[in-house]
Amino acid sequence: MTILKSLLVATLLFLPTTVLAADNAATKYTYYTIDGSSAGQILSSLTRKGPRLGGIKAFGTTHASFTQTGRMVSNGKSCKVDRLSFTGRYVIRLPRHRSENQIAGRASSAWNQFENFVRIHENKHVSIWNQCIGELERAARKISAKNCNEVERKIAQVATRIRNQCQRRHEAFDASEQRKLPNLPLIRQALSQGTVKIR
Repeated sequence: MTILKSLLVATLLFLPTTVLAADNAATKYTYYTIDGSSAGQILSSLTRKGPRLGGIKAFGTTHASFTQTGRMVSNGKSCKVDRLSFTGRYVIRLPRHRSENQIAGRASSAWNQFENFVRIHENKHVSIWNQCIGELERAARKISAKNCNEVERKIAQVATRIRNQCQRRHEAFDASEQRKLPNLPLIRQALSQGTVKIR
């Protein structure tokens, strides 16, 4: 049974112009190192050293992959999927300052707020994916048909619909978070120094 092939691999990113998951056992964190003592230097380092996806700069990224369990059960008259379950595995990449004790004055608290903002943002993407997985499981378990090929076809249709809905949720979330970036203390301080731009 090959359900949801197109949904089983996904990459989500936190763009410098965009940016919540609850931590769970299926979430792994990796880090890239940045430096700088002022807000401007830190933002410049984030822009230079942050991950890129498709050539787009990012402050953080979330890579998602999914596994499934379940089997088709037929009684000769009808077929349905039994014990279907999806499990998400996520790898979140975040910035980490090389030496936080070297950050000067107000930039220190601004960096802490920014770092937390990125972490919360990426974790929200995980939460969105987990919600979508739950919706797919519930919908797929209700599907039955005269034969198992028809069940797979119907599940594939549901998977496509939920995948598209899920992507729109991610995009809407990013758009709403994007508007918050200019008000973050680190960004405000860096822009006031006139040395860097968000884009």
